[in-house]
Amino acid sequence: MGLSVRNAIEPTLRLSEEEVPDPTGVRLGLAYVIPFFQSRAILASFDLEKTKWMNTRLHAGIELQLHSLLALRVGIADGVLTSGTSVQWKGVGVDYTFESGQLDNVHRIGASFSLGPTIEQSRQAALEKQEKEMREKLAVSFEQRQSERIRELFARADNAQSQGRYEEALEILAVIMALEPEHNEAQSKKVQCLLKLGKKYESKGDYTTAALTYSRVLALVDDDPTVKADYDRCRTISDRLAARSKQIRRLFATSMDAFSAQDLVKAREGFSAILQVAPTDMEAADMLKRTNNAIHQRVADLMRQANNLIEWGHLDEAQSVIEEAQNLDPESERVRLTISHLAEAKRTREQYRHQQDERELSAHGASADPDGKTSSHTIDVPSSLEVKPLTEKQKREIKHLYERGMNAMSENNNQDAIRYFELAWSIDHNYQGVVEHLKRMYLMQGMEYFADGKLDKAVQQWENALRVDPTDERAIGYLSRAREQVARTQQILGEKK
Repeated sequence: MGLSVRNAIEPTLRLSEEEVPDPTGVRLGLAYVIPFFQSRAILASFDLEKTKWMNTRLHAGIELQLHSLLALRVGIADGVLTSGTSVQWKGVGVDYTFESGQLDNVHRIGASFSLGPTIEQSRQAALEKQEKEMREKLAVSFEQRQSERIRELFARADNAQSQGRYEEALEILAVIMALEPEHNEAQSKKVQCLLKLGKKYESKGDYTTAALTYSRVLALVDDDPTVKADYDRCRTISDRLAARSKQIRRLFATSMDAFSAQDLVKAREGFSAILQVAPTDMEAADMLKRTNNAIHQRVADLMRQANNLIEWGHLDEAQSVIEEAQNLDPESERVRLTISHLAEAKRTREQYRHQQDERELSAHGASADPDGKTSSHTIDVPSSLEVKPLTEKQKREIKHLYERGMNAMSENNNQDAIRYFELAWSIDHNYQGVVEHLKRMYLMQGMEYFADGKLDKAVQQWENALRVDPTDERAIGYLSRAREQVARTQQILGEKK
């Protein structure tokens, strides 16, 4: 809407001996843009003009934006028909106007040239520069914070080891190895702690756990002869104390090797077979319990991962994860429920594809059912599966949210920044740098939680990062390494957490 008043203080023009007043004029106008398909839009305008010595004049018109390069116009100016077209390309514009005059038709051709960027282009360039600086700042901050946290964790592990708290030291080192797998000092200290822990179990007479601990050391130091001797000694004592036969000794050794190599199915089968022959073998019973606990935890992690993949629409990947869990525990209730979830998601996807096919057919005429009759059946599909062009209101909203997120991030208010970016991402997944910002923030928060021993919260943050970008290698690596390192440590310590 616009309102203009011309000659509010009425001037006069001197003509020879007389003065002629230039009357006050008022003009009121309205304009409205109606988007109707992708980048196309209709601009409708209407205004009235009135002066003291002139009757009210009507001006109205419609502009159809067929393309970013081409527009067509038609309208009336005080009862006179007007029309025209406009072509814009790389800052150069050519306009043509036709006016049906009372005396003769009028044709006007004009050309315009843009010198320098437009206001919108300058604003966009400034925003892109700010985003680039923020991404670089966030990346540097992320790396610095990770290095700081690893140094803090390493100091805690070193202190725990010096005080003989080897189990605690191993748990802290597992966190470090999950965040930075190639950390050589952590790897070396892990070997030291495992050796000390093996000696501790051996001194307590827990030769099975001691042998398992030494096997972990052997996997890290490439068959060190001293460690191999410790491992063989504990296995021999364990077999002698359990009075195992030659056949059971071989089966126990094979099962222990499978457990160390994370082949949990083979380990479970081996320990179960031993207990069928020797029900009183307490070490085999303890190892079977550890194996079942490890399987239970692994299945729970896999099903959580599969359900997330289903929610994100990655159904084939979810199927592979479910099959891995089925191999571990075919009777699991968790697996059964997740299979049902996947089946429902597949049905929904097929319905959506079918509806899309019907829409394509309807664009060329009415669709027909197998009997040749016209079909008007519509399949109910969740609206979240449909990708619709953004309305002008949504475009303004997402821009506003994104700018507020950038401001919050520049003020180190990460929680507010995440909220604004999440809202913007929910409207348009591909809007500018929103994906990159969200990923980095979720990765950093996950690292903080994990370093503080809050595994569940860390996993939730890293899964948020994968929800935003399912292909992010860092988030995938954090999740897999965290679960593997923690699971291996728990297996050594014989704990279920």
